[in-house]
Amino acid sequence: MFRNNKEFLRITTLLMAIVMFAMVILPVAPVLAEASNPLYSEKATENIDNLYNGYRNGKGEIVGNGYTDLDGFMLGVIHQTGADVLNWDYNEETKLGAFLDQKIQAVIEAEDTDPVPAHHLAKLYYGTLELKKTSLAASLWDMLKARYDTAGNGTFGEDGEYSQYVNLPAYDILVLTGNISELENPENMATYILDLQNDNGSFGDFQSTTQAARVLNSLKDLVAEDNLAALDTAMDSALVWIKDQQKDNGSYISGDWDDPITNSAETVWMIDRLNLDEQEWQYEGTSKGAIEFLAATDYEGANIASNAWALYAFMLKDANPDTDVAGGDAEEPLGTVTIRIEGPDYTILPSTEVQVEGNKSYSDIIVENAVELGYTVQQPDGYIGSINDIPGQTYWAVAPYQEIYADGDSFVLYGGASGKFGEITLSKTTAEPGDSFTATVKYDNGDPVEGATILYYTENKMTSPTAVDVVTDAQGKVNLSIDSEGEYQLAAHKINTAEYPAPDNGLVRSLPKTITIEEYQEPPAPIVERIKVEFAVIDDDGDVIYGPKTVRLYSDDRFGLTALGALEETSLDYESESNDSFVTEIERIKNKGLSGWMYAVNGRAPSIPAIDKEVRDGDEVLWYYSKSESSRVPKFPDEEDIEEEIEEEIEEEPVFVIPPRRTFSDVGEDILWAKDAIELLAGRGIISGTETGQFEPNRSINRAEFAKLVVETLGDKSLSQGTAMFSDVDSTKWYADYVGKAFAKGLIQGSNGNFRPMESITRNEVAVILHRMQNGEAPYYGMISFADGTEIPAWAREAVAFSVERGLITGYDDNTFRGEQPMTRAEVAVLLYRYIQMMNL
Repeated sequence: MFRNNKEFLRITTLLMAIVMFAMVILPVAPVLAEASNPLYSEKATENIDNLYNGYRNGKGEIVGNGYTDLDGFMLGVIHQTGADVLNWDYNEETKLGAFLDQKIQAVIEAEDTDPVPAHHLAKLYYGTLELKKTSLAASLWDMLKARYDTAGNGTFGEDGEYSQYVNLPAYDILVLTGNISELENPENMATYILDLQNDNGSFGDFQSTTQAARVLNSLKDLVAEDNLAALDTAMDSALVWIKDQQKDNGSYISGDWDDPITNSAETVWMIDRLNLDEQEWQYEGTSKGAIEFLAATDYEGANIASNAWALYAFMLKDANPDTDVAGGDAEEPLGTVTIRIEGPDYTILPSTEVQVEGNKSYSDIIVENAVELGYTVQQPDGYIGSINDIPGQTYWAVAPYQEIYADGDSFVLYGGASGKFGEITLSKTTAEPGDSFTATVKYDNGDPVEGATILYYTENKMTSPTAVDVVTDAQGKVNLSIDSEGEYQLAAHKINTAEYPAPDNGLVRSLPKTITIEEYQEPPAPIVERIKVEFAVIDDDGDVIYGPKTVRLYSDDRFGLTALGALEETSLDYESESNDSFVTEIERIKNKGLSGWMYAVNGRAPSIPAIDKEVRDGDEVLWYYSKSESSRVPKFPDEEDIEEEIEEEIEEEPVFVIPPRRTFSDVGEDILWAKDAIELLAGRGIISGTETGQFEPNRSINRAEFAKLVVETLGDKSLSQGTAMFSDVDSTKWYADYVGKAFAKGLIQGSNGNFRPMESITRNEVAVILHRMQNGEAPYYGMISFADGTEIPAWAREAVAFSVERGLITGYDDNTFRGEQPMTRAEVAVLLYRYIQMMNL
């Protein structure tokens, strides 16, 4: 790993310094005893659950608004409870631990250009200490101390109006971590704090006053003896003012905008820090103090800060919360790390996933998996010197370097002394023997790699690749050719020749790209299948306007051997939409409302679009205009007496009365695209308006309303069942019967025993329910080609593809699907109208 013993000595010395630094500054976490009051543990459990849900609802933010986002102090407090906070998830792809490292690194990098306030920095410092992120903690502490030293006036550079809201919480955190004594000239700090005090004893607001009291108490051990009297006087005045803010329920409120929860928690913290008599801080004549108020509080709806401060107060009172509510107890995780070992000349181990118990260094991971993965490790002087007896040039480097690697991480051990990543791209993926093609090599930042060596090999010759004699030019390109047929892997690398500490000029061997070398062969001519079908068309008056005639179909026709292909081959004028899934017009006769063109094969109306319905030799294909959801498929016409047969068929059909339209005052020309669907479905009683007599087409439809529409559309008359499965579905509510029927048919599912009836339903969820309405018989159609297609979750992808292919749901003009967006009542009316047409309901 290191080039020589001097380098090893330098790194070893640095590591010892970091360890000594950590031993000095890391606070000892409190030993948690069994709770003296079970209610404290119960409330602390509620706080942790609320913090977990608040973190998820806040999109995983760490540094931000302290009332709605987690901060470093809160993370440290949560970690003290034993909760596995680093593995809290916002979604299937994001864990808090990885997100936190990125956030802190961004804060460190922005120190000179966009620094965060000192109190946020101090809170992050506290969190990294508690979470044992030693290297990050050291960087944050250096930044805090540098700000303090640069200011030279006892502050962190903020000394104007309202500066106490930055400096006091930062001091307070450093008292907690034990670092306050490492800041020089504590008299300057004391003078700054004393100058903040008002005539009434406060230091601005309630929190600032409790913070000032705690910090002044700690400064008494640091300032000169002749300054102690001033500190005592200021503290006494502050304590009197704080006590005067107490209410008869034990809480503390000093102004209209105060939060009694955070104020009371601050008081519990102050009582503990100053070792005050708790009974003297109960409201006069009662046994109600700050901790009693916190224990009696319902935290539903309380913000993140309130829950975190209350949790810390309960932990000071020896609470022992149940952490299973939010990710479980912190245990040594069994994770997966991806490793790759690249020798100076060839790949020793391709990308391989290994199981890691806990968080490990890269050297531990390499050594522990050597036997199982079939390589050997040589460690002279305690560091990795060679793999399979192959020494590095000039040392083995790991990239990206981290102190520890956890679940989901990956790294490469490279014998070329470089830690820079890049990629090779090929101008062709197939070529004939001797044909020229171009390889281009670039760093991850897009810069070309000049002087990179290209290796190529077949899969079974990874350890004996062929190195191309010519290296890449200034544009990172090189022309290549391979004479022998086969499938080849091509990779690029560059040995780092720079002497430390000069910048790395190398390239970690890239992941390989594949090219197939083979002689070109003419593809075999496709086999064309030919069939004959009988074909006819009956219009909206029941007249035969085409056929019956024999139509020839060929498998290589535009629509192949399908019912739509038969219509195509007649040369009749027709129009279709939704990727040819629906025929909307034949011979200028257009679909209207719920009436329109349908098709039948051998007297049966399939439930899939005509473009997907394959036909066989001798089949009878009939297109007919349907005016009713209850109309029968007409008889295929007889050549000898077409008119008589059609008349008889029409007489046999049941009398159909077109359902009346129901109009709404807020459904007009401005939503003409949905007007027919809304009024016709309302006429059938499938949808209804609101209590005000309006339809509210642009309002998001909730899950309960959609369950009703689905049941009404399917005409389900079965008994209600299944509502007991949902704890949030009251059996007395209007929607309970519909939810029960939809659940019984397998159309809806809940989450953690809840249905969430009043929440808006998203486009993804609607697509899934439409797919389930096919009883699992609908095959997967097409690919998702939306610009945001990768954002559609796995559980909805097949259903979205089906719904789009069927024309039930469409995308937006910018080629996005927006699956998490709620659907409006008008949009749902249109898609259910399309579904009814598709299914002949």
